[in-house]
Amino acid sequence: MKSLDTRTLEQGIAISQAFNKKQLLNTVTMFGTAALALLAANVIASGIDGFGLAMAAATGFTVGVWWAPDVYRTRSGSLALAMALIAGVWTAPAVVVLISLFGKIGG
Repeated sequence: MKSLDTRTLEQGIAISQAFNKKQLLNTVTMFGTAALALLAANVIASGIDGFGLAMAAATGFTVGVWWAPDVYRTRSGSLALAMALIAGVWTAPAVVVLISLFGKIGG
């Protein structure tokens, strides 16, 4: 019985280590793409305040859901909430651009 407990414990540790490695890779990927999106948005649309941060947040979250969809699934296995959150996050850059356009047109 002792060897079975040790084997089970080792398997649990291996599973936990693999999960932690996947989560770390996902986090690094999210932050890396968010940083690239921030840089690209600030270079392309440097005159629009807040656009770079909105793009970085939307890009980072989208990449996070793309690379690890199981983390964002509901108990029934649906990704509907994650997709709704992605749509909501992507409305922020659109709103920033619209406010910037209407601000320049009106002023």
